[in-house]
Amino acid sequence: MIDVVVEEIEEDNVIQIVTDNAANYKVAGEMLMQTRNKLYLTHCAAHCLDLMLEDLEKKVSVHEETIPKVCLYENKEALIRMFTSKEWKWSRCAKLRDGKAIEDVVLDKFFWKNIVISLRGAIPLIEVLRLVDSDQKPVIGLIYEVVDQAKEEIQKNFNGVNKSYKPIWNMIGDRWDKMLHRSLHVAAYYLNPQMHHDPRFKADIEVKKGLMNCLTKMVGDPEEQAKIEVQMHDFKKQLEYFGTKFAKQTLEKSTLTDWWDSVGFEYCPKKGRRTFEVEFDDLGSDDDWLMDEDGDIEISDEDFIQMNQKQIQEDNIFVHDLEDEHDGRIDENEFDDNFEDENKDGGDNEDNDDPLSDYDQL
Repeated sequence: MIDVVVEEIEEDNVIQIVTDNAANYKVAGEMLMQTRNKLYLTHCAAHCLDLMLEDLEKKVSVHEETIPKVCLYENKEALIRMFTSKEWKWSRCAKLRDGKAIEDVVLDKFFWKNIVISLRGAIPLIEVLRLVDSDQKPVIGLIYEVVDQAKEEIQKNFNGVNKSYKPIWNMIGDRWDKMLHRSLHVAAYYLNPQMHHDPRFKADIEVKKGLMNCLTKMVGDPEEQAKIEVQMHDFKKQLEYFGTKFAKQTLEKSTLTDWWDSVGFEYCPKKGRRTFEVEFDDLGSDDDWLMDEDGDIEISDEDFIQMNQKQIQEDNIFVHDLEDEHDGRIDENEFDDNFEDENKDGGDNEDNDDPLSDYDQL
């Protein structure tokens, strides 16, 4: 069926096929790639990130029930006030066994500490999920970088303690390498001028290899590849049209597809130009996310909270078993013994440690 659609559209007009991660789609995609070797088969990024979060909840006990914990932490002060109020003390529920058990949980500092630790690992991934799950703008030119930024943020949130962040990194890497990462993502990252000319841009061996693999796959003629490589050099050094005032001004006002069509690829044939159109089509400014002056993706606390509250309501998981949460305290073997001391050295404490305030940026 997919092959029939590709045939109808014509293979030269198709760059990638995106599917979910179901086994039947994987098999169908692999069969298609045997005859359509110029195409890319990629899996849904949002689904892949969903699975990363599921792995986090299943394999590390302190990260269970991540979304409800976001909601609970937002209501921390209100819950504590309620369970320490005279109205609660005088109520019938306060005298019941379940009421007393829930009160013990809410007033237990270890319960809230568990939530803080959970959010340190989960929120960077949730922010990436929010970005890629937007239907308004393709993010193929960003996904390679933002996943890497999320990993760095997780490492920083755990103060570089290997036993705390490495299990999360391994889970992310396993899903990323097997399901999502393609040379198409690397090429899109390299050819995104907003990122390429950022001082923090890194063209390591993985990036260079991915770019060349993509170019070789999409443009078969060696002479055409050589002409494109010349313009790649001009792009990297901001020579010719790439360094003009016109190029800089139009970058802010047009999509990156239009920018490349106007500024670069003088020698690139239709097929080669189409390679980059699919990567950047309609990728521009978006009211749902912004990039700050350092090139980091910025999501306000208010937007992030509203997003999670909506998800909680949709999944009907606002109310959950607090008593079970209380039983699932931190496993001392999962996290470095010095984790709490290192947090104190960094100026964090149990009262002032608001994980949401730390996630203004990826």
